[in-house]
Amino acid sequence: MRIKAGLTVTALACDLHAWLQLLALQGAALARATPKTLRCCFLYFPAASCAASVDFT
Repeated sequence: MRIKAGLTVTALACDLHAWLQLLALQGAALARATPKTLRCCFLYFPAASCAASVDFT
């Protein structure tokens, strides 16, 4: 059951990546970017900037 759920999540991620490149990044330099580059641009950098601005004291 776990393997089926993992495969479903992976397939969904691939579909979302393809739709993002097709619709949201038309004409942009990121339209032909690899999944790793897109993860860095859309997930890692914004999260790092938000975490840097939060005061945990």
